[in-house]
Amino acid sequence: MTHESRLDLALRRLLTERRVAALGTCTDAGAPFVSQVPYAIDHQQPALVILVSGLAAHAAHLAARPEASLLIAEPEQAGEPVHGLARVSLQLQADWPAADSPEANRARQVYLDRFPEAEPLTKMADFRWVRFHPLAARHVGGLGAARSLDGEDLRALLQTAGGTGLAPVPAEPELAATDVEPPPEPEPPAGNWVQCHAELLAQGRPPATGSPVSGLVTLLHLGAQGSQVIFGDGREAAQVLPWPVGVEALAKTFFRHDPPRPIELEEAIATVEDALMRLVPRLPVGSRLHALAHDPGWAQIAELAGASGPLLSLEAVERVFNRLCLVAEGRPASLEGWPGGRGLAARLLVLREFMHHLAFDAVVYWLPDGRHASLGGAQDPHVQEVRSGPCAPSA
Repeated sequence: MTHESRLDLALRRLLTERRVAALGTCTDAGAPFVSQVPYAIDHQQPALVILVSGLAAHAAHLAARPEASLLIAEPEQAGEPVHGLARVSLQLQADWPAADSPEANRARQVYLDRFPEAEPLTKMADFRWVRFHPLAARHVGGLGAARSLDGEDLRALLQTAGGTGLAPVPAEPELAATDVEPPPEPEPPAGNWVQCHAELLAQGRPPATGSPVSGLVTLLHLGAQGSQVIFGDGREAAQVLPWPVGVEALAKTFFRHDPPRPIELEEAIATVEDALMRLVPRLPVGSRLHALAHDPGWAQIAELAGASGPLLSLEAVERVFNRLCLVAEGRPASLEGWPGGRGLAARLLVLREFMHHLAFDAVVYWLPDGRHASLGGAQDPHVQEVRSGPCAPSA
């Protein structure tokens, strides 16, 4: 199963949507020097291309020392925080293709495809092409979302970026009931219930139900001592990823008070974020998030959010989490309608961090017997309501 990770998609978009980078070179004395350069991407022969004037200081630096770095960052927005801006620092090796060589002609083509207005510059004698070959990178996708990539990873990513480089996030089409022929109800597989749900995903069924599903599904099961993340698209065997974050373990480790104190919330968030960042590169993009619950915690969160059905939005989860933060800072729990409970606080924190950092805008949640954690009201159009499922535990 080949699915693009969220961080890879974010990096492709950053590279292809931005057009200007900060170029770092070294002077003859070894001092750092930074300049601004427009860049284009050669996707067929993965490299970044710039057009350099012989009068530019960085031209002399690159001629003497071909090692360089490019910083590409998303733009800041007025009034918005800047510390979480996405950026990538590329370590590169420069080469200067000879005039009228195939490499120079290729550089000219990809550059003018992106900057057609630069054609007059290409005819000036003192302008030359520089091709940057990627060696390594440090990519920061946001607060707490950082990783390193080697040259092979970068070259593969540049090749898949293609032309203008944006493969759209796969959309889940809304299918009418007549569009899908439900397969026969399977016998409950023996063994661990996690594998049971994984096999259902492999058959194109949503977790804990017998109804067909289209596209990718990511299933989150929050356990007491550890959790599992399962994803599949109904075409190949689903993948089961262990995740070392458990609701009871988190509450016991960090929440010494009920409600938790702000510092306790911060420490728990840091731990969850660290675990998430190790999970992020392995998860696909464009999936729909589902969750399984073994206790009333999901229904409590839904009730606090004012949700009438099984679909809980990220905005609703954020609102409930903000109420928890207010209570943690000393606001009376009765004023916020906070029922208390370390386990509820831990479950809410994990769900909020999972959705926030993995860009899930909603979650559909289920009980292990195949029922929605909260029934009634508007239903997710991609999910049929069921009251029992093939993975229901025996009484």
